[in-house]
Amino acid sequence: MLAGLALALPPPPGGAQGALRWVAFGVALAGCAGEALWMIAWYGRRARDARPPASGSTCPACHLALRHHPGCPYDGLEMRQAWARYRQDQTRTRPGT
Repeated sequence: MLAGLALALPPPPGGAQGALRWVAFGVALAGCAGEALWMIAWYGRRARDARPPASGSTCPACHLALRHHPGCPYDGLEMRQAWARYRQDQTRTRPGT
């Protein structure tokens, strides 16, 4: 919608209020770009969070290999230890175990 609005705003040649319409065009175009970037980031985060943990060389919670993300529950542990704690946590949270 913002892209359509932006495309409708440039003034016709010799039209009145040309500068004001160009400013409105820029604002609408910036809003369209901002919304597109937000959607890309949001869908990328959903896709990353939906992935199963990769392997023993990455953290099972934050999926990083060399260090943990700030706020990771396994921060301060080596990856091997983080996986062991992750497996313990998974068995504790399953019903009936």
